[in-house]
Amino acid sequence: MIKNKTMKTSITEKIIIMMLMLGSLLAIYFGSYLPFMKAQKYIFLSNSIRNIKTFEQFKEMSQSLFDFRSPIGQEEAVRFFSREVLTMIRNPDQPEQVSRELAKLLEPYYFRNNVRHLSNMGEIYALLWGKYKTEEDFAQAEFYFLKVLEIGPDLPPPLYTLFELYKLHGDTQKMKEIGERIVTNWPEDAGVRQLIQSIK
Repeated sequence: MIKNKTMKTSITEKIIIMMLMLGSLLAIYFGSYLPFMKAQKYIFLSNSIRNIKTFEQFKEMSQSLFDFRSPIGQEEAVRFFSREVLTMIRNPDQPEQVSRELAKLLEPYYFRNNVRHLSNMGEIYALLWGKYKTEEDFAQAEFYFLKVLEIGPDLPPPLYTLFELYKLHGDTQKMKEIGERIVTNWPEDAGVRQLIQSIK
């Protein structure tokens, strides 16, 4: 009886050790290896941008990055990549159609409740509107920055960006509404106060 009990204890210990080892291996795979591989894909894409000849090639490499499954790294990949897209769109030699395709490329991947992602998308469309004056771009920029304000109603960047957008667009009523929110939070901002007081 003592021998059988010892054998059962030994088997149980082995099972526990094997489960712990398996858990450790899974933790390394999902917590280290996959994020490392995703980071490598982003670095490779970032370093290859200057050598990419066609948009289709760029799109293929980008989707390879975003579609690579990893529990960690997607948020960072989208955030950093969107800054790359902004830089490319700012290039005065960038064709309009390519700029628009770059913006659309990010649409399926940005996090809907992530302030940085929403802000970057807003910046992209604000930049497109500034370059091409298409009302759809303005509407998209407004949409993203308003989404940021839904998450953080008193965040300065979206408030000031919307204030400037409405000012440039000639939307005096919306400009005044945002301006009043700004001076409520930052009454020392005399410039914004003066501008909204000049609106009749």
